[in-house]
Amino acid sequence: MKKILILSVILTIGFTQVNAQPKLTFSKGFKANVAVANFRMENTERKSKAGFGVSFGSSDKLEIGDYFALQGECLFSYGSSGMSDGTTATEHTLKYWNVEVPGYLVGQFNNRWGKVFLGIGSYIGYGLSATSHPGNVNLYKRDATTGKISLSRWDFGTAAILGCEFANGIYIDAAYQMGFANLLNSSADATMKSHVFTLGIGYRFQLFSLKLDKNKIIYEGIFNRNRNGND
Repeated sequence: MKKILILSVILTIGFTQVNAQPKLTFSKGFKANVAVANFRMENTERKSKAGFGVSFGSSDKLEIGDYFALQGECLFSYGSSGMSDGTTATEHTLKYWNVEVPGYLVGQFNNRWGKVFLGIGSYIGYGLSATSHPGNVNLYKRDATTGKISLSRWDFGTAAILGCEFANGIYIDAAYQMGFANLLNSSADATMKSHVFTLGIGYRFQLFSLKLDKNKIIYEGIFNRNRNGND
């Protein structure tokens, strides 16, 4: 609750500043994460053990003033998790590749090292590959006997991120994603929902900024030129 209250105060300050002196700054970034992933299993004898993974991709930010930003990422991720079935007393390992698109509403403030930021938002994911080992069983392939696919490719849920961006463009962050979608297709009652914790490092650089100054739009960026709002 305290974090949510602090974020609300930061966002309010950001909106106040936007109304007083609008400025948009767009930056491009790239990042890599290490992850600990697990699944929340309900109404089933199956259990999931936490496994390690990695992800990499882009992380772009649109800053509105000094205290408010919109951040979006597109990540390719690999993960694995140990699975056990209490009914059959068997164990196997689930290995998977996903593409994920998280989006955050970010509050941030400057300090002597750079910027500290906290964001809340959501994500959507799509499974590219999922196999069960041993046996290398494709869990996205329709079963010849039942006609069902074991796992759903689509995932979505809520997300939060906390990090620090230094003056040289390097940034570190920690993020958490909690899935809402039931990934199991094989049972009407059993549920399998994801949750992932990541630690990341990346680099971000400014592409351009736009500032409204009376009747002019002041442009600063890779072309380093100004544009009049009437052009």
